[in-house]
Amino acid sequence: MRVLIAGASGMIGRELTTLCMNEPKIDRVFMLVRKPMAFEHDKLHQIVVDYDTISEKDIPEKIDVVYCCLGTTIKKAKTRERFRQVDFEYVVELANLAKFKKVEKFIAISAMGANRKSSMFYNRVKGEMEDYLMNDLKMDNVFILRPSLLLGNREEYRLGEKIATVLMTLINVMFIGNLRMYKAIPAKTVAKAMMNLSKMNESGRRILLNDALFTIAEATD
Repeated sequence: MRVLIAGASGMIGRELTTLCMNEPKIDRVFMLVRKPMAFEHDKLHQIVVDYDTISEKDIPEKIDVVYCCLGTTIKKAKTRERFRQVDFEYVVELANLAKFKKVEKFIAISAMGANRKSSMFYNRVKGEMEDYLMNDLKMDNVFILRPSLLLGNREEYRLGEKIATVLMTLINVMFIGNLRMYKAIPAKTVAKAMMNLSKMNESGRRILLNDALFTIAEATD
């Protein structure tokens, strides 16, 4: 398989890149990056892009799967307009390019609570992104992942999320059965679910909730 990763500098993207480099079924890993990253591997090829001007020329030929891990925060983006640009416009443009290049599968990260009618701006933008991929893109195989609170090391410090992470780690054992949907999930588990989806004979357009991600990540060949 030849795969392409967008958003490799993020928590999930970093884990996914490492998994893909060590996966025997993946022959080539392309990364879309704003600046070169400290990843080195025989399979790996980094493509420096400006997402404001990205075009079909930036997408290699014969890509089987595009993994979209693009996303930011209001704090990091500084404005709502910039946040929407990254979490909606960049994702939509990448998806359209993937379709144009006849990519077989498009696998994207969203968030629990995504809803285009939400009163919360973050959830509303995520919902609009999901709505486009599911209904407007008209691509055969689209998988959208909605993880709960992510566990792992971020580049930027988020006090509120850090406190929530500590609390969720302590009570995670209580989230069983139907409550598994709300269980905090390691970024590596989400990345493993993404990679496993690309290897499975799954087809169609689907939104996968948090509990399903644990199950898919645990699947073996």
